Amino acid sequence: MAIPTGAEIRKAREDRGLSVLELSKKAKVARQSIIDWEKGKRTPRYPTVRKVMECLAKQDRLPDLGFNTAPK
Repeated sequence: MAIPTGAEIRKAREDRGLSVLELSKKAKVARQSIIDWEKGKRTPRYPTVRKVMECLAKQDRLPDLGFNTAPK
């Protein structure tokens, strides 16, 4: 497994409707660490990001309700 970028972590978190705080509690990772990864300030170490990604994999994705599409 390649280490995901901060943007990928953020998208996965948002797709599941989780706040940074909720994800940090579920994955048992410092909230500030997740913020720093998402902003590109730091790169997570493999064991840590593995915990986060496993936690995200257990969460259901939110349904796409079509609100993000541009009007025609």
